[in-house]
Formats: sequence, structure tokens, C-alpha cells
Amino acid sequence: MKKRVIIYLCGMIILTLGVSLNTKTSLGVTPIIAPPFAVSEISHANFGNVVLVCYSIFLLLEMIIHWLDKEVEHKQLAADLLQLPVCILFSRLMNIYSSILPDFAAEYKGMFIGTTAGRIMIVILAVILTGVGAAMTLNMRLVPNTADGLVQALSDFTHCEIGTVRNLFDLTCVLLALAISLISVRKVIGIGIGTLIAALGAGRVIAAYHMVLNKFKSGL
Repeated sequence: MKKRVIIYLCGMIILTLGVSLNTKTSLGVTPIIAPPFAVSEISHANFGNVVLVCYSIFLLLEMIIHWLDKEVEHKQLAADLLQLPVCILFSRLMNIYSSILPDFAAEYKGMFIGTTAGRIMIVILAVILTGVGAAMTLNMRLVPNTADGLVQALSDFTHCEIGTVRNLFDLTCVLLALAISLISVRKVIGIGIGTLIAALGAGRVIAAYHMVLNKFKSGL
């Protein structure tokens, strides 16, 4: 159990680093982070605090779905509450990374790492870290990330394939971020090529991680 907790926490640290790197490229953030990022940029509120509020809303929606789902025992609601400390940890790590990671476009202007090509490479690295971190936390089967928990609850409630639900959930987050930014400041905030790469790439990284892990286990 102790080993699983350590791997879970390491996965959370890696996952959050990947998500944070994505936000620092100025090429677009990951789909799920898009709404709180737009709100934070427009209101100048603390990014991690807005993420915490957003994830708390996700948790509330998940608990409502579990309450309505007749196939889910109500004791699951108590288990859902365990996700709240994970929300807090995730948001605090986001704040730490946001304070120490550079704005690559602004701080490395005139250098390759500050160019579009350089920042796309950082996005790819960020997606790899996000996928590996997500796979590590999911494999430990402890407490799911709140967004993953909500997607799973929606999939169970609607009896729809989880991959399809995840894609629709990501799309909803992107559309919500677009609506927030266009209505508030009449320009797109946080959505770009980095968002597309993150949406398409994270799932492939998770699949590759599992393939490598299974080959490693079979070779033991």
C-alpha cells in the first residue's frame, strides 16, 4: 500500500508539471484546464484557486450523478469526498509550478525555445509528462483525479463508452472556455495548437505507457 501511495503521489507531481508546462507555452492549455485558465486570465485571480473551485464543481457534479444513479450505492458518496484532498493538492502544485516555470514566449524571446517550433517541442514534452503522470495515478487505483472521476460517473450513468465521454467532456471544456473568453473580452484565451496536441496526445501516451509496462512485466 505504501508503495502504491508513493507512486500515486509521484504521478500527481508529474501530471501537474505536464499540465503547468502546457500553460506556459502560450500555445493553448489542456482542455480540462481551459475554463479555469480563461477565468483566471480575465479576472486576474490566482490560477490554482480557480482550478480548485472548478474541480470542486466537478466533484459536486460527480456526487449528484452518483446520487441519481440507481446502480451506485450511496456509500460511494463518502468515497467521492476523498477526491477533495486530491483537488487541493493538484491546485497547490499548479500554483507552485506557475510561480517557478518561465513564460517561454516572453522570457526566451529571440531564442529557439521561445519560437513557435521550440514551444511546440515543450508542448510535446508536457503531453508526455501529463500522460505518464495520469497513467501512474490511474494504475494505483486509489483516488481518481476529479475530472477522471466525473468522466467515469458520466460514462456509468449514460452507459456510453468512456473514451467517447472523455472526448465530449474535453470538447465541452474547450467550448466553455471559448464562450467565457469571447463574451468577456472578445478574444480567445488559452485555446490553441497546444490544446489540440494535448487533447489528441495524452490518451496515446497513456496507451503507450501501459504497453511498455505490460512488456516489462511479461519480461520479468
